[in-house]
Amino acid sequence: MLLCTSTASAETLRIEAGMQPDPVSLRGQTGGSVDSQDCGLVPTAPSQVLQIAERINYMRLSLDVPGGGNPTLLVEGPDGRFCAIADRISGSAPELSGVWLPGEYKIYVGDIDGANNPYRLSISQQR
Repeated sequence: MLLCTSTASAETLRIEAGMQPDPVSLRGQTGGSVDSQDCGLVPTAPSQVLQIAERINYMRLSLDVPGGGNPTLLVEGPDGRFCAIADRISGSAPELSGVWLPGEYKIYVGDIDGANNPYRLSISQQR
């Protein structure tokens, strides 16, 4: 089950195991003005918020930025803080995958240089 609600700064998605549809695609703009210290320049508020209802044994966040730049994906959640940066291996598609514990995850879509480019964030439980 998937439930979308909107706040002034970010869209909140409630995600459960076996979500439908799969994948879910969200859109926005990369970049920001806050120096994350290790994950480029990110927005002041989360780009997206995920509310995970139950343990999910596998879920992947994939970022596609057709306009280029040096996109970053910063996730802050109950089990830590994780950063994915575009590199030679991922090309321009940073992604994070693995086990997701219940709780709230704040997703910041940034850019190493703070550039603003349209992005598509894909959320999938398919391997």
